Amino acid sequence: MNAIEASRTPILVAGQGICRSQHAPSPALLTDLGQTACNGFGASGLDYVGVVRGFTTSNAAPTNDEATAFVRSAVVNLCPQYQDRLPAS
Repeated sequence: MNAIEASRTPILVAGQGICRSQHAPSPALLTDLGQTACNGFGASGLDYVGVVRGFTTSNAAPTNDEATAFVRSAVVNLCPQYQDRLPAS
């Protein structure tokens, strides 16, 4: 497993509830969605609640717990510079 695959593994696990379809979401799609979470903090300047809300109000409508786990995993694995925006667990 290379470094990119290793960083994707937690995102893949956390992202299982983030997409609603007949098929499991692809690693590429989940990585893209993880980058969307990162962009929410960065380019969009949202706070944690705003980023999570962006997922829970999407067409996929994950639960708050699913979105929270996914956003946390995305930040930890893809954009650790935003870890200070995560609430204490």
